[in-house]
Amino acid sequence: MSSRKDALDLAAALIKLTRHFPHQATPLFATGLVSHVESMSLRIERLLAWKEPQTAGSSAWRYAVPAATVALLVLMAKLGTMLILIHSVTERLVP
Repeated sequence: MSSRKDALDLAAALIKLTRHFPHQATPLFATGLVSHVESMSLRIERLLAWKEPQTAGSSAWRYAVPAATVALLVLMAKLGTMLILIHSVTERLVP
């Protein structure tokens, strides 16, 4: 499910189905793990408690843009010094 509206629609449909098809007696040889009434009510409760997931993309950009800006500024500051060093080394190597 992608939204709270979808979760509520599904919960409403499950409630309508449980009202339309009443609970039938569980056969004697059925295991104790199978309980349709409890599992259905748990599903409906989870659907009603649905919360929208937080988007991770917006918070990632919030940290990525300043970090990239700082990295670019550091690179620009070091690039001038590096170019001067490379220029002096090549002048010494080339007669």
